[in-house]
Amino acid sequence: MKVINIFGAISASALFAIASTPAFAASYPEKPVTLVVNFPPAGPVDLLARSLAQSASERLGQAVIVENRPGAAGNLGAAYVARSDPDGYTLLTTIDTTVTANPHSYANVNYDPDQLEALAIAGKYDQVLVVHPDLGVTNYDELVALTSARVASYSSAGISSPGHLQFELLKTLTNVGGQHIPYKGNAPAVQALVSGQVDMGILATAGALPQIREGKLIPILVPGNSREAELPNVPSASELGIEGFDVDGSFLLLAPAGLPDDVARIWQDEVEALFANDEFRGRWTSLTLRPDTMRRDQTRQWVSKTSQRWKDLIKAQDILIE
Repeated sequence: MKVINIFGAISASALFAIASTPAFAASYPEKPVTLVVNFPPAGPVDLLARSLAQSASERLGQAVIVENRPGAAGNLGAAYVARSDPDGYTLLTTIDTTVTANPHSYANVNYDPDQLEALAIAGKYDQVLVVHPDLGVTNYDELVALTSARVASYSSAGISSPGHLQFELLKTLTNVGGQHIPYKGNAPAVQALVSGQVDMGILATAGALPQIREGKLIPILVPGNSREAELPNVPSASELGIEGFDVDGSFLLLAPAGLPDDVARIWQDEVEALFANDEFRGRWTSLTLRPDTMRRDQTRQWVSKTSQRWKDLIKAQDILIE
């Protein structure tokens, strides 16, 4: 079966580097599997899903189809999968805020979050705090001084998006201030910053990096305990003495609750097989995305911890989307 490869040819030897699927997989899948993406085509989640679909199709000998169901910050696609049969034929590829933040910030997500279960973390993404050059600051101390003296604005990809939540968390941990200006997606949030409509923002590194390299945005800090390889001169929050700002974001593979353990293990193996491929890893990291993965138990722990953090913040900051 010929499958289009979004990221380039993946060698058969690399795809089968991980041990062959166990005997219990003999009867699965017996028909095509649908990977739902709850965001529009062409973004990182979509690219991940299409690469996973190709890899799994070749390994499992059955078609894996990607279906985009965007809308309502991912809630529409998530609801569709949550209501599907837990038989392994409908899965969700998404970002973590679908299950760690949306259920707490939206008055109605149209599904019970317990209807979805995490199978694996399939890569991670980083964020960076950037400012427009006209703001006149080049480092963290200058930003604190400026936002203490006057109101500054910050953009995000939308209410309850990673950039929104991380900036609000930063405000609770430091003296940095900012008025939130939400946009519909990362691209318009970046454009608003570049054009000077807003002063600053915490944006996905992948989207902000080209503008940083061209001098259109100035990076101030990255969350966490260490610097990013693509931004070696930008200090981490830990270096600046900011405790508790060790946040990162994950891409997740989810399934309707009640998925049989045998099928869940198959998809954990498929995620690991994809990320074990050197060519895929190279292309993934070239997008400034991290090839980190976790199996189900670790993923559930990570989701639970992250969900509690955002739940507490959303309640404290009174973030509610009607």
